Amino acid sequence: MRIHAIGSKLTPAGLWAGIGGGAVAAGPRPPRAPALLPALILVASLFPAPPARGACADYLQHMRWIGGLESVEWFGDVAIRGDHAFALHSQFGLVVVDIADPTDIHAVEISPLPGHPEGIALSGDYAYVVHGAWGDGALRILDISDPLSLSTVGSLPIDDHTTGIAVQGDYAYVASLLQGLVIVDVSVPESPQVEGTLPELPPGHWWDGYAVSVRGDYAYLGCYAGLLIVDVSDPSAPWVMHTIPAEGRIAVTTTPTHAFAISDLDLVVVDVSNILLPGVVATLDMPGARGLTLAGDVLFVSRVRQGITAIDVADPGAPAVLAGVQVSAVGCGISGDHAFVGGLGGMQVVDIASLSLPEAVGGAQVQGCTRGLDVLDHHAYLTVVEGPYNGGLQVMDVSDPSAPVPAGYADVGPAECVSVAGHYAYVGQYGAVCRVDVSDPLNPILRGSAATVGTTLDIEAVGDRAYLLDAGYPLVGPALRVVDGSAADTLPIIGALELPGFPVGLEVAGDYAFVGLTDSESALVVVDVSQPAAPVIVAALPAAPAYPESYGLTASGDYLYLSRGMSADSLQVVDISNPLLPVSRGFHRLQNLVRAGGLAATGSHLYAASTDPAWVQIYSLADPVRPVPAGGMWVPGGYDYCNLGGPVVRGESVYVTVEWIGLDVLPAQCATSASAPMVRRGPRLMLAPPSPNPLTGGTEVRFHLPAGGPAGVAIFDPSGRCLRRLHDGPLGAGEHRLPWDGRDEALRVVPRGVYFVRLQWGQLEESARLIVVR
Repeated sequence: MRIHAIGSKLTPAGLWAGIGGGAVAAGPRPPRAPALLPALILVASLFPAPPARGACADYLQHMRWIGGLESVEWFGDVAIRGDHAFALHSQFGLVVVDIADPTDIHAVEISPLPGHPEGIALSGDYAYVVHGAWGDGALRILDISDPLSLSTVGSLPIDDHTTGIAVQGDYAYVASLLQGLVIVDVSVPESPQVEGTLPELPPGHWWDGYAVSVRGDYAYLGCYAGLLIVDVSDPSAPWVMHTIPAEGRIAVTTTPTHAFAISDLDLVVVDVSNILLPGVVATLDMPGARGLTLAGDVLFVSRVRQGITAIDVADPGAPAVLAGVQVSAVGCGISGDHAFVGGLGGMQVVDIASLSLPEAVGGAQVQGCTRGLDVLDHHAYLTVVEGPYNGGLQVMDVSDPSAPVPAGYADVGPAECVSVAGHYAYVGQYGAVCRVDVSDPLNPILRGSAATVGTTLDIEAVGDRAYLLDAGYPLVGPALRVVDGSAADTLPIIGALELPGFPVGLEVAGDYAFVGLTDSESALVVVDVSQPAAPVIVAALPAAPAYPESYGLTASGDYLYLSRGMSADSLQVVDISNPLLPVSRGFHRLQNLVRAGGLAATGSHLYAASTDPAWVQIYSLADPVRPVPAGGMWVPGGYDYCNLGGPVVRGESVYVTVEWIGLDVLPAQCATSASAPMVRRGPRLMLAPPSPNPLTGGTEVRFHLPAGGPAGVAIFDPSGRCLRRLHDGPLGAGEHRLPWDGRDEALRVVPRGVYFVRLQWGQLEESARLIVVR
């Protein structure tokens, strides 16, 4: 793996605050009135300008998420052996995942475990797993010599809450809350025996052991009271040599000279080269951490909300953040150039061949809470809210994206969204829409307004008209409204259409407006606006039950992309080549915890901005029907639970606003990247991964046919024997869903194991693997 230090500093406001001239996250906000322009320029100068360089970046050359395995609930600790990952799952127990092809990982075996699995260690042909809850913990030893057929060879009840495990030689070292450390003789895997424990504490006190690492004669036990160094030279009588004060230790790993302990607050590095005089040599803020994996000179920290973070520890006294990727991370295993990360909703795969992230281009702080954003030519237009009655439109000069500076400000009151066409900016507000003349960016002037009912959620200006989404009010439903901007100083609303759900996004193309909806039977409605005084719904796309909510949408060519979700967030691709017949072309999973509230598409790439956490994910649209992850980066000024405006892609830059912070400029994906050229392909058969999978009862098979005709869908066992035909006959073009109840043709429940669903259409065939657990 290639390591590129980028001078990053970890700050409480966000992992990448301060990289490459990004917006600062704290300190007094500057005034924004044009009369105080010198003060604003002074604040802008606080952001160091990078050396002259192209603004774009090739995200494919950096640490990035490339895909993964979807699952219900969550994966925890992950251990790697050869081409397989052995991962603990909150519901299914121990899951074996084939990782031979990191771009197509899949579960191949499951061994159910009672209680909650807490920790795993591999040694030789055995996996050692601790699981259970208060007073019902246990150690289980499984034979993994054949990853496709696991078998339990031994187990040992432990009257405690077992939380972590390490194995060295003939002994397993189990961390537990009450006893702290339990040493188990596993020389005979079929008959493990307790060899020793830490001394019993006085009544009302317990050790709070959480994680353990062993090296030589010493065990390093992570406890909430600190890091304990335990002498285990006599396994029958372990004793505590040292206590390193460090609150909340929950993960530990070691080298011959140093111990690394992490909590949900920070990383602590302890020099143990002289075991008689250990001492803390470094600390590093690391909020939200849950797991720790060491690979060479790099620590990979699993953070539930903040993702997987790579830290350079070549100099243990000066640990430095190298890079990070936003995925839900509870545990992590490393194999070659890939990290396999367990977390909420599945196991994600991260390419770690190059431990770096692109540098931010620039940024500027803006007073107030920034909401909406548009960029035209050399200026960015930001809507600002400064309390219930104050706010307006801030114009920024972005002719040099690395150093945005304020231009002018229109004090029009609290503003939510903006769209610019020609010399006018149309600004959506609560209960109103206004138009601002921006022909002179240093002196924007109000040129008319109109009353609406509720908050303007989105707005798009096309020529001398503006189309806006009105949230409505309790007694008045949400609506699409059309504004006529042809007159110089008046702004009448000339058309309106009540919508059948809450609108979340708007795209206008030619005579049609595409409106994304949530809390509706339709995910999308198509509105004919050729007669602006009488807009009418002419088509709708039904909402998928698995993805009831919408968050944003954007269009590119013949396709529209909807961000949808609930328990699992996905991109839905919709073919709008015929606006009167929108057709779903499938769903593509977003990485865990990335809820894309804002989407923007160019001809070659899609940009998805996640509002919490602040992350921009990029997808290649070489095949517009199948977006492929192509990298991403943290928004420099972002922080937990912040809201973003944008993204807006112009040229080689991506513009994003962060509420209460200001404007950030990120590099766009370079057009000369290694991604394949955009081509239109012939008929395509698409079989989506069944969900749920693994399954305890039933599942749903989703697929797409490029044209109508005979199709067959059936369930097979590994020997190729057909167990159940779900469909055999004609089907129309488009998306289809078929349930399978986990039974064969005789309606007998199939036993646990691996199965396959096969889809046939004409001469084409696709299949997907199913795992049944009971």
